[in-house]
Amino acid sequence: FKNLFYLFCSCCANKNSTSYYVRNITFEPAPEPEDIIFENIEISPLSRIIRTAIVYFISIILCGISFAAIYGLNLVQMHIDENQTNRTTHIVLLYVLSFAITGVTSAMDILLEIFLEKLTKWEKQTTWTNYYLSYSLKLTLFSFVNSAILPTFCEFFVNDSDGYEILISNMLMKFLVNALVTPII
Repeated sequence: FKNLFYLFCSCCANKNSTSYYVRNITFEPAPEPEDIIFENIEISPLSRIIRTAIVYFISIILCGISFAAIYGLNLVQMHIDENQTNRTTHIVLLYVLSFAITGVTSAMDILLEIFLEKLTKWEKQTTWTNYYLSYSLKLTLFSFVNSAILPTFCEFFVNDSDGYEILISNMLMKFLVNALVTPII
């Protein structure tokens, strides 16, 4: 009986020793019952991590599709800018293509919002707080990448010259659409 006690209580095993094995125990408050998503509790943390990684991978693929479309439109803009014949037609075509790039990024933002909402539900978070934090983080990150980073990167990648008129035109169009059209949608 004494050995069995020492087996389960290692701090008492060596009375002469001054060092004891101490574990750090952390406590955190339990979530509110209405915050818990009970049907998702059975999902293991490893499965949840794998699902989150898959969601990020799908989001990166969607941003890659947006990048390809923006890159193609930037190439057309660059071609038009290099081969300008009529100044008025040139300006109109550049603004139309700027509007097209804005349309691509806005459409992809809407698709990202829809896909991320459904995919974040598929992650099976255990609380509504974790769900909304995960969703808002992904939506903020990928919307910023899609709306700001990708168009700027495409412009720098396509445009070798020092002129940033096309980039300014594209960003101006994006800001106008975000200010005027997005609140209506």
